[in-house]
Amino acid sequence: MHLTPADTDKLLLAVAGMVARDRLARGVRPNYPESVALLSTWVARKGGPGIERADLLVVNKTDLAPYVGVDVDQMSADALAARGGRPVVALSRHDPASITLLLGWVRSQVARHQAGELVPLDPGPMAPHFHAGEERHGHDDHALAR
Repeated sequence: MHLTPADTDKLLLAVAGMVARDRLARGVRPNYPESVALLSTWVARKGGPGIERADLLVVNKTDLAPYVGVDVDQMSADALAARGGRPVVALSRHDPASITLLLGWVRSQVARHQAGELVPLDPGPMAPHFHAGEERHGHDDHALAR
């Protein structure tokens, strides 16, 4: 098998991320390289149905981007393209402008709902996922709470 340098980097990052997640699950605090791998694999894994279906995509914790080699402007542009121009907010609790953007969007949605213009839609089945210490599952296989 021949891997390109980019594929080799992705494989190394994925393995480092798995090791870091395993260590974190055992209660071991990750060191700096493991933290970078964890954050990077978290960012890479976020390409799920929310990107296409969410009314707003929030790219969160953008203040960490410089520490993990992420270009927030490029990530936002990629997200906008993947969503066909639907809204994206790059958010950091340390950036008042991003918080203002998020609050403005939320308030606009509340106003649209109150005016009867915003009608909720069923987004379809939840994507399979897992919670810490559990097997991968979807919510259609859980009994309703009584």
